[in-house]
Amino acid sequence: MKSISFRTRLLAAFWLVLVLGLAVPGVFFQKELRRAVFDDSKERIHKELSFIHWSLREHEPFQWLSDLDAWCTQAGRELGVRITYIAQGGKVVADSHVPYDKLGFMDNHWERPEVAAARSQGFGLSVRRSDTLRRDLIYAAMPMDHIPHLPPGVLRVAMPASIIQERLDRQFRFLWVILGLALGAATVVAYALSSYLERPIAKLVEMAVNIGRGDYQTSRPPLGDPSLDTLAQTIQEMGRQIEHQMKRLEDQKTRLETILESMREGVVLLAPDGTIESCNRAVHGIQKDPKPRPGVKPLEVFLNKELQQACDEVLKGRPGVRLEIAMEGDRTYDVHVVPLEGTGKPRGAVLVLHDITELKRLARIRRDFVANVSHELRTPLTAIKGYAETLLESPCADREEPRLFIETIVRKANHMTRMVNDLLTLTRLESRPLPIPETPVDARTAIQAAVETCRQEARKKDMDMLVDLPDTPLWVHADRDHLVQVFQNLLENAVRYSLEKTPIRITAREERERVVFFVEDQGPGIRPEHQQRIFERFYRVDKQRETATGSTGLGLAICRHIVQKMGGKIWVESPVPGTDRGARFAFFVPKAPVSSADNTPHGLKELPA
Repeated sequence: MKSISFRTRLLAAFWLVLVLGLAVPGVFFQKELRRAVFDDSKERIHKELSFIHWSLREHEPFQWLSDLDAWCTQAGRELGVRITYIAQGGKVVADSHVPYDKLGFMDNHWERPEVAAARSQGFGLSVRRSDTLRRDLIYAAMPMDHIPHLPPGVLRVAMPASIIQERLDRQFRFLWVILGLALGAATVVAYALSSYLERPIAKLVEMAVNIGRGDYQTSRPPLGDPSLDTLAQTIQEMGRQIEHQMKRLEDQKTRLETILESMREGVVLLAPDGTIESCNRAVHGIQKDPKPRPGVKPLEVFLNKELQQACDEVLKGRPGVRLEIAMEGDRTYDVHVVPLEGTGKPRGAVLVLHDITELKRLARIRRDFVANVSHELRTPLTAIKGYAETLLESPCADREEPRLFIETIVRKANHMTRMVNDLLTLTRLESRPLPIPETPVDARTAIQAAVETCRQEARKKDMDMLVDLPDTPLWVHADRDHLVQVFQNLLENAVRYSLEKTPIRITAREERERVVFFVEDQGPGIRPEHQQRIFERFYRVDKQRETATGSTGLGLAICRHIVQKMGGKIWVESPVPGTDRGARFAFFVPKAPVSSADNTPHGLKELPA
C-alpha cells in the first residue's frame, strides 16, 4: 500500500480543521436561524389571527354568509394570508382562497389538528400540507364564540411555509458559497505552507537514507529552523552510533566465526522452518556424504530419524532435547538441540554434536574390566570362604584368638562377595537394556516380597514396617524382580541406619501417568551436601560407619540404574517432610493403563517384624 505524502497529510489536516471550524458552526447557525424564523412566523400569524378576530367582532353584522366570505376574501388578499371560518360541526362557511359556491365540496374541518387544539386550549397551531392548495402551510386557529352576528365556530388563518423556506435557502446558499471560498483559500495557503515545510524535511529524509545505505559520515545540511537543526544533529549522531555498533557487531561476528570454526564439536544452525541455515567446518568432517548444505533438513544430511524428531520438537516449543546417535564409521555423538528464543516463538534451533566414541569405548572397557575382575574374583572368594568356614569347624577354632581371626576372614569374604555380586549387577544394567514386560505388574506384590525378605533383619533391631498402600492394585510398567530389588535395597538401608525400635514406613501415591513410592526411616538423616551424590557407586557419607555396617556402597547406585532403565527417577528428602530427622527415599515408575473399579479406602497395615 502506497504511503501518504507529508503534503497530502498537511492539506488533509487543514481541510479537516476548516471543515470542523466552519461547517459545524454553519450547520448550527442554519438550525438556529431556521428555528428563529419559524418562531417569528408563528408569532406573526398569531398576531394576524388576533387582528382578524378583533375585526370580525367589531364589524357590522353580516346579512348573509356570502358577505362573510367576501369579507374574508378581501382581508386575506390585503394581509397575504388565507382566512377560513369553520362553523360548529366542521363545515367551512367562508374561505378566502375558495369560491363561495364550492365551499360545500370541502371536507369537514372539525378534527383538523389546529381546530381541535383551538377548541380545547383556546389556540391551535400546526404546520402541514394543505390538500386544497397542495403546498405546506402554517395554520393558526382561535374559537369564535358569543359573537351575536356570527355563527359559533373557529376562525383559522394560514400562511405559506414555502416563502419562509425559500428565504432561508437563499441565505444558506450564500453562506455555503462563503464557506467554499474560505476552503479554497485555505487550500492555497496550506499548499504553499506544505511546500515550504517539505523542503527541509526532504533534506532530513535524504540524510537518513544516506545513513541507511552505509554513509554514516554524511554532512548535516543547514535547515534554518532550530528544531529541525536539532533533529538533523540527532540523526547525524545516531549515524555515528550505528557505525560504532556495526563495527562492534562485525568484530563479534568475526570472533564467533573463528571460535565456531576452531571447535571440534559440530555446530548446526537451523532456520525456523527446520532447514539448515549454516554449520561450522567440523560438521563437514562428521558427515562427508551427503554433504551438509543450507536449505535441507537434518534428516537429509545425518540420515537419522530420532535426530529429525528432536529438531521438530524443539522448533515446536520444547525447551531442549539431548540424545545419542550413531554415525558412519562406528562413531557415536552426543547431540544437544536447543531453541534460539525470539519474541514469542523460537527463531530457530542449534545442534551441537560432540564425539563421544572414545568415551563410550573407555566406558565399555571399564565395564568389561569390572565384569571380568568381578567374575574372576568369585572363584577365589568362594574358596577362601569355604576354607574359612571349614576352619571354624576344626579344632584350631577352639581357641579364642584363632577363632576371631577366622570369623573376620569369613565376614570380609562375605562382604567382598556381596560387592562382587553388586558390581556384576551394575555391569549388567549398564551393558544391556532392562526388559520391561508387556503385561502390567502390581507393585504391591513386589513391596510384599521385599518386606518379607527384610523383616528378619528388622526383627533383630525390634523395628516395625508400616505399609500404607491402596487396596486396589498399583499397576505399573516394570520388571517385577528388578522392582523387588529396588524396594529390598531401600529397606535394607533403612533397617541398617535406623535407630532400634523405630518404624519404617512404605507408602505410594498414584498420579496422572506414574506411581510414586516412598520409603521413610527414622535414622540420622543425610546432610544436603551429600544428597546429590549418595546414588553414585562407592560414595560413602561416613566411611567408618559404612564399613561397620557391611555396606558395599553400591545399593543406591543399583536402585538409580534400575529406576532410570524403567523410565522413572529416584531422589531423597532429608529430613522427612514434617519432621526434624530421618530420610525419605522416593521414586516413580510409569503407570500402566489398567483401570480398576475397586476404590475402597486404604488404611495403615503393620507387618510383623
